[in-house]
Amino acid sequence: MNKIYCGYVFALLLTIGLPLLAGVLAQGNYPALLVLVCLFMGLIAVFYQLYTVVYAVRRGEWINVLMIAIGIVVSAVTGFFLFCIELLADFYPAS
Repeated sequence: MNKIYCGYVFALLLTIGLPLLAGVLAQGNYPALLVLVCLFMGLIAVFYQLYTVVYAVRRGEWINVLMIAIGIVVSAVTGFFLFCIELLADFYPAS
């Protein structure tokens, strides 16, 4: 049970942190490949979260499924807002 919590927390941090890092890198003079790698690793973290849900369902740990599902929703909403902020920054640059 501790393994699933550690993996989940790690995946949650990556899911929120990597798109944020990609947005910061995109604002500077960093290669686009580095930004794409950050976004791809964030996508892998999302798939790992889905894997932990399947693992918890197979073991019948429904409270873990609920907690992980809430975390996935929070990650998705956070990623969506970060993406919107990046789009707004492109359309409305600082004066």
